[in-house]
Amino acid sequence: MLKAIIHHSLNLVSFLNELRLALYKPQMRHLTRLVDALITCETGKTLSELYRQFVEHLDPKTAADFFRESPWEAEDLSGSRRQWMLIKMLALALQVGLASIIKVSVDDSLGKKDKATRHQEAVDFQHNHTESSRKRQVYSNGFVYVEVHMECLERLLRAIHLQKVDSAFCL
Repeated sequence: MLKAIIHHSLNLVSFLNELRLALYKPQMRHLTRLVDALITCETGKTLSELYRQFVEHLDPKTAADFFRESPWEAEDLSGSRRQWMLIKMLALALQVGLASIIKVSVDDSLGKKDKATRHQEAVDFQHNHTESSRKRQVYSNGFVYVEVHMECLERLLRAIHLQKVDSAFCL
């Protein structure tokens, strides 16, 4: 099998740098390698498979150490990513002339599959928070996906809405 990654994507490196994560340089290298390999790898997603994507010889044990021994928390990365997404959405709204009010809704959902479906990578028994109750937890065979809904309100539509509200109070 040919190695897929000779050097990292400039877009990926730029994106990770823009997040301004509080990671040491070796940690940042591991994160960049892992994300790049996750995007590129067409086979299994084990650490060994991911590190086989690189031309240079890398030890997958160092990737395991990155997850197991590094002093960072997942929330540290997620918080930076969410902040970056919000800033980008606001910049995009200003760039296309939309109001600076953006409504963002993030929803994790479960795509149900037949119980016999087993040989798809993303399919497994997942916690179903829609059908679960406090007394009974329900697990369904399926895949988890995240939906992001973004609504930008134009100033004109907002002005029209405010005029309608004002005229309704006048009647």
